[in-house]
Amino acid sequence: MDPHPRNPAVDLLWLVPLGVVVVLGSFFTNLPEPHASPSGYEPWLAGALGAAAVAGLLVALRRPLPGAVATFAAVTAFVVADLEDGPVYLTLAGAAFLVASRLEVRRWLRVVVAGTAAVCVALVVRIVADYDNQRSLWQVTAVVAVSAAGAALGTLGRARAAAVAEHARAVATQERLHMAQDLHDGVGHGLAVIAMQAGVGLHVLERDPAAVRTALEVIRDSARESLDALRADLAVLAGEPAPRRPHRGVADLGELLDRVRVAGTSVEVLGEPGELPDDVDALVYAVVQESLTNVLRHAGASRATVSFVRAPGRVTVTVDDDGRGAAGGGVAGMGLSGMRTRVEAVGGVFSAATRGAGGFSVRAELPL
Repeated sequence: MDPHPRNPAVDLLWLVPLGVVVVLGSFFTNLPEPHASPSGYEPWLAGALGAAAVAGLLVALRRPLPGAVATFAAVTAFVVADLEDGPVYLTLAGAAFLVASRLEVRRWLRVVVAGTAAVCVALVVRIVADYDNQRSLWQVTAVVAVSAAGAALGTLGRARAAAVAEHARAVATQERLHMAQDLHDGVGHGLAVIAMQAGVGLHVLERDPAAVRTALEVIRDSARESLDALRADLAVLAGEPAPRRPHRGVADLGELLDRVRVAGTSVEVLGEPGELPDDVDALVYAVVQESLTNVLRHAGASRATVSFVRAPGRVTVTVDDDGRGAAGGGVAGMGLSGMRTRVEAVGGVFSAATRGAGGFSVRAELPL
């Protein structure tokens, strides 16, 4: 099945005028001249063979190879019948174009080459055998050129259609990946915090009501944020205007770090990122958020460190923990692979690996 189907109605726009020209041209070209013997002039046969060639083109709209074979056969018969030349040869270009625009080269090449060769052989036979012949080898060259031109145009059109379809698939895939990353960033972190806080609440349920209250408040806030993010992403999927989502940046890290600390992981911040462009600001927040989410979900860490190093033209953010390292399972997940893609997309350098002293380290160097 052709992965890039061509609409037959588009080809009818040029096939119908071509058919009229071929049939009428073949008929009137073979009308006997005044005072000439009717012998050798067969207008009705010429018109019928021209119509057969056009009919092959119409069949080729749905069944390219059988239709092309019919067209080449009709033109070959036209030459063998030794009729006066007319516009019937234009159907060769049409047949080559239709098969090349619908099928892969390996499927139509032999048919077009064989059909063109049949017409050329018939012309050569008429040139050699017919003593009253007005044909020449230039006609053979013209037949080959016409068929080649039709095939070239059809191949070019199919290649362009394939490129457009491939671009559309790439855009759709990229959009799906972007939506998945947004869901992961917006909902995944919230669910990780909720799960951790629920565990904390259950653990101290009987002996520390204040800690339970704090855990429930964090669960409430995280659930609200996750629902807002989910609504925004679902609105995009439904084709509706998405509600504005707050810009998360370095200024919001305090709230993020407090949630992680409430969950039982100590977090220390070293250095200052300074003023950052909006895109880098959001990306720094996303890297820290994803790294700390993995600390909560996978690492089993008791301590994490967020470090900032500002240098001319770049800022580096590093998140280290003292957990289980790569054995925690966070390295191959969507979160870190998504971070790598986003960091490298802005010309940055990303790394994530187990630390030699134990634990895990995520590092992103971003240009300013």
